[in-house]
Amino acid sequence: MKKNDLKKLTIDELLDLQRNIDKSIIEKRIDDLNAFALHVIKDADRLGFTAQEVVAAMAEQSSEKLRIPRKSPQPSKVYHHPHMPGVNWNGIGRKPGWVAEFNVEPVDL
Repeated sequence: MKKNDLKKLTIDELLDLQRNIDKSIIEKRIDDLNAFALHVIKDADRLGFTAQEVVAAMAEQSSEKLRIPRKSPQPSKVYHHPHMPGVNWNGIGRKPGWVAEFNVEPVDL
């Protein structure tokens, strides 16, 4: 379909075309995934593995990758309220109003 052909379509026709394209993309992805799965099963069989063993190994690899510890950002400075002891801001998240109000300088702990 040419670009000029699209300009001739109504909004309803374009939306219908979009739905058909979305449906076709999903169907194509499923077909590609099934072809890939068949390829993997054939290779697994050739190497002496069952499909269940391959799936279990893939799930184990996937879950190991999910367990990578993530470091949360650590504040390097702490801002102390000049008139209220115990009121601090660690520099993470939304800046409290008193920080801007007093234009406080960071203090190392």
